[in-house]
Amino acid sequence: MSKKVLTSLIGQIVLTSGFQVFTFLFIRSRDWYTPPVIDPDELDITSYENTSLFLLSSFQYILVAAVFCVGPPYRKPLYSNRWLVAALVALSSFSLYTLFMTPDAWTFRLLEFIELPHEFHLELLLIILANVGLCWVFEDAAAQRVAKWIGDAQRKWRRMRGTRKAGGKAYKAISRCVSVLPCCGPLG
Repeated sequence: MSKKVLTSLIGQIVLTSGFQVFTFLFIRSRDWYTPPVIDPDELDITSYENTSLFLLSSFQYILVAAVFCVGPPYRKPLYSNRWLVAALVALSSFSLYTLFMTPDAWTFRLLEFIELPHEFHLELLLIILANVGLCWVFEDAAAQRVAKWIGDAQRKWRRMRGTRKAGGKAYKAISRCVSVLPCCGPLG
């Protein structure tokens, strides 16, 4: 994989993980939060943490799909793929529904959510919007700069250690070797 792709991928993983850790700690800091009672004999997934992280991560999956399909050098603009745009809109709509659905909804019971205060839903929406904005800005403005900086640092490191290959490319190395052979003379 290229430095650009790896930088983008690792950057998105760091941002996604950071927002999840923030949300996990944020919900535990709320006045109304009560820690889950853990029974090792019974599988119980209902907790404030699970509910809030599920809601956040459902948007993060959609975000990653949108962020990684945009822009040069490999991909066409997002709007040119109508099926993907339709899927992103449908999934975003469903995720918004799950974020603001009432506790008496059948999907609320199916997903085994815990009821969260309405103001927390709004705060979670702000966290999601911040996540979207930061990931998009990173991908659009910072990922290529960071990849270039890493490439420059690698070149400097190789030069300092003396491990940099002269010319770098195989065809250049072959051309140099052939040019010093007595039968070939300098290649021009």
